[in-house]
Amino acid sequence: MRPGPAGEQAWPARAFQDRLYTAIEVTSGVGIAVSGTVLAALFTGDIATSNRSTQQTAQFQEAVTIAGLVLTVAAAALVGRGILRTRSAGVLP
Repeated sequence: MRPGPAGEQAWPARAFQDRLYTAIEVTSGVGIAVSGTVLAALFTGDIATSNRSTQQTAQFQEAVTIAGLVLTVAAAALVGRGILRTRSAGVLP
């Protein structure tokens, strides 16, 4: 293990932390992109307008619900994949 500069973590811990931050940033960006894409595909009209019709309000609520469901299913699939990979690696007792 190679020590880092004064006040910094050792190299392996720092490399892991950098990858973790990158993963968090990427997943946040993907989540925002997916939500925005679903919202744009299902909602017609100006999203910044405060005077929406009843139909537009219903469309917006439906779009947000579907976007949330898509992200939930994607997260569940990733968790399931992680569980399967962990079990196949023999890490769990």
